[in-house]
Order: sequence, then structure tokens, then C-alpha cells
Amino acid sequence: MRRLVFVLLASLILFVPILMAPLPARANTGVIETVNGTKYWMWVTVYNLGKTIQHDYGAVDAGANRTWGRCCYSAGSYYYVRAEIKTNNGHGSKIGDTTIEVVPVLARKKFGNECEVYGYARVVLLNSGGHHFYWKREDQTPSECLFKGKPHPPSMAQHAHSVPVLTTLLSVIWWLFP
Repeated sequence: MRRLVFVLLASLILFVPILMAPLPARANTGVIETVNGTKYWMWVTVYNLGKTIQHDYGAVDAGANRTWGRCCYSAGSYYYVRAEIKTNNGHGSKIGDTTIEVVPVLARKKFGNECEVYGYARVVLLNSGGHHFYWKREDQTPSECLFKGKPHPPSMAQHAHSVPVLTTLLSVIWWLFP
């Protein structure tokens, strides 16, 4: 009985802050922005570090940009952004294929009245003449929000990886107090 009471108390102490944390609509931890600085259409694919998962993919018209945020582009994590360049708005032949490794940096953005931290990366596709294409990183972070004092940490909704840690802690508590 003592063990059950202790585990329930520990559970409350650990899980109440998570349950009380705000669950904003912005549960993503970041974005990757791609800019097409060429006169050609491109198909963009965003991969994880091992290039085994396609997080995002889609078309970007000539001279346009697109922000990818369907997944969880965390600051400090590694991703690959690939561009397949085609003529005739994607219906023509493939004339280029280039990939860049991207590591989002910490950025600040204002959501309502609050400033939050998230991951941000920006890459621009350029053409050096002919069919020679390359990516250029432009990681100047947006400056929508200037902090006075300490920045607000990301909300708990952005830390889905913390759940296994809490489960492990509960298992240790259960083992220590039989």
C-alpha cells in the first residue's frame, strides 16, 4: 500500500506540470524555409539525417519560396534538403539535383503576446550558369521578438521526447521502493 501511494504521489508530481502546460497550435519546434532563386521549377524533399524519412516534400515555383513545418525541425538537429530542378514547370526534363545539410538555429518568434524559441533554417537555391545548381545557407534568424531578460523556454508540448524519460523515472521509483 505504501508503495502504491508513493508511486501515485510521484506520478502526480511528475505529470501535473505536463498536463498543466499550454498546448498551443504551434506544436512544431521549427521550420525550414526554401527559396528558389532560379528561373526553373524545383521539387523539394526534406529528409532526416539518415535520409530514411521524408519529412516534407513539394513543388516550389521559379523565384518563389516555401516554408516547411509539417514536422518538427528542432534547432541543432540535422536534416537534408534536396532540390530536383526541372524545366517547363516540372513537366520537362530534370536538369539538376542538389542536396544540402541543414541544421536549424535557435530563433525567436512572437505568438500572440508571448515570445517563444524555435528552430529556423533558410536555404536558397542558386544557379551558377548552365545546369549548375547549388544551395546557399542564409540563417539570419527572424527578429520579430526582442527579449528583455530571459527568453521563455519552448512549451512542454514541444518536448514529446520527455515522456520516455518520465516513464523511466517512474520505473526507477517503483524499483527503489518495493
